[in-house]
Amino acid sequence: AEPAKFVPRSREPQIPPPRLLVTGPTGSSVEKQCKMLSDVYGIPVLRIEDVWKAEVEKLLDRAKADKKQRDKEEAEVEKVLLGDDGQPAWPADWIPKDPPPEGEDGEENAEAEEAAEPEEPEPEDDGLDDEQREELFVKAMRTVLGSHLGACILDGTFFGDLENEEMSDDVKATRSLENLLIKAQRLPDITLVLRVKNDAAFAAVHDAQAIDEEDHALCEAAKTMDVQQLKDALEDATLVSAERKAAFQAYVEELEGNEEDGPPDPLPEPAEDLLETEEKESDRAKAKFIERKQMEQ
Repeated sequence: AEPAKFVPRSREPQIPPPRLLVTGPTGSSVEKQCKMLSDVYGIPVLRIEDVWKAEVEKLLDRAKADKKQRDKEEAEVEKVLLGDDGQPAWPADWIPKDPPPEGEDGEENAEAEEAAEPEEPEPEDDGLDDEQREELFVKAMRTVLGSHLGACILDGTFFGDLENEEMSDDVKATRSLENLLIKAQRLPDITLVLRVKNDAAFAAVHDAQAIDEEDHALCEAAKTMDVQQLKDALEDATLVSAERKAAFQAYVEELEGNEEDGPPDPLPEPAEDLLETEEKESDRAKAKFIERKQMEQ
């Protein structure tokens, strides 16, 4: 084949609109770099994770509706198996047992149902297996990065699934940005991968001094053994870890006691390991931040 035959001679060949992907771990200023590129080249920024997840939800809702319609049609087919009297037309060699008379198992079952706590409704089934669900994820990426989009800067901070402990590693790999872009055939023209040192990344996201000051306030409130003061300090705490707050909350419950006996007398003092930890709260936050950052790279 001669490539010259496929190149228009009357005009310059039309170049597809460029797409630039900027990605990097938390603290690498991906959002800032995207805005700077957008200002220079005059093209919009697309937060790819947000639009992809919105499209996935639309496709999943459609799959659930299709599943519900199929179930309805199957139920209509089953009605054909009813006899003239409206009762199930059981085969001659298989007759179900009569239900137990009231007053025996019936009453016991009724009491058991009343005593049972109401269960949370199960999530609606979409009727998709793992392969079909992956196809749906890829289709969503192909749709949001279709030809209608034009030139843009893609914000590639695509790490929302990392904190989902209920999601398996296989599903996370399926939903990874690299896998989706390759299988959807939507690779960007240019990819910029940002790097940043751990200390600089942590400082860009967290205020170590503010974290330690908040933890110190909780320790001082615990020393007073005043339940309300400690509750107020916990309510104001937004920077310390969930594990640290849970430890102080457990001490609050110790101070309150149980409903029958009330607060214990004398009040228990806070444990030494609650007030005097081996490392500062900001150091623990930094260690967890670096662990997540390594997962993102």
